[in-house]
Amino acid sequence: MNKQQYFVCSVGSNHEEYREENLDRIIQHRAFVFHEDTTQRGHYKKIQDGDILILKYNYQFIAYGEKYSREVNIHKNDGWNQIFPVMEWIFHDDASPRKGVSHKGLQENTLQGAGQMGTVKGIKPDFGFQSITAIHTQNKLFEKMKDQHQSPIASKYISLLKRKKQIILQGPPGTGKTYSAKDIAEKMIFGEVSKDKKEQKKRLETSEQFELTQFHPSYSYEDFVRGIEASSVKDGIQYNTKNRILAEFADKAVKNIQLATLEEQEFSKEQHIYELLL
Repeated sequence: MNKQQYFVCSVGSNHEEYREENLDRIIQHRAFVFHEDTTQRGHYKKIQDGDILILKYNYQFIAYGEKYSREVNIHKNDGWNQIFPVMEWIFHDDASPRKGVSHKGLQENTLQGAGQMGTVKGIKPDFGFQSITAIHTQNKLFEKMKDQHQSPIASKYISLLKRKKQIILQGPPGTGKTYSAKDIAEKMIFGEVSKDKKEQKKRLETSEQFELTQFHPSYSYEDFVRGIEASSVKDGIQYNTKNRILAEFADKAVKNIQLATLEEQEFSKEQHIYELLL
């Protein structure tokens, strides 16, 4: 079975008269179509059944679909004979199909071989998956794509984490960064990624090895690492240091390392004492 590929297919540039006409044609026939006189065709010869085609219109990604072979009833004698059918187009906004999401990152994620100006651009799989995540996720095709892509992506990042100890997932809002982070955490803790995200949420929250923190402008060192709390005592006010999320994780890690070095009998004793102190 061939590995699934991603392609960005340009409906047309602003200076081309057929741009609007061709988008209507693409929507009507559930197929990406371009004219035989198109000079810079790009990677179109590499498209195979099962590949994902992402529509680019007015510098936005507006829809995606899975390529498959079928007969398309279209007039080919007018030059519009380069036809790539899809099962269906999944639009970012069904009510306004010309609305889309940013295509930022396309240039650096385009595969080599046909230049950046081709009508059909092969793109890197990770960028392709992030792009369709931003377009639309509530559909059967995305559910299938998620199963195919999330575990391999998680495995790749885990390998990087083991070497670097930290990673930064970057991209525009809605491109699946938090989604991927949870998959990475679940795979590291449990060795697998759940298909049911409600089950995943429950597993992570009860594991004691996962914490999700959202930073904002007022979030400080005292909120994340260690802070000082004031409490009332008989003679006035007492100030005590208190561990926050990062320090609490570090404290648990140290305890786990210490317990892991003990003999079985000593471990049982230490664990019993620790549980009594909780």
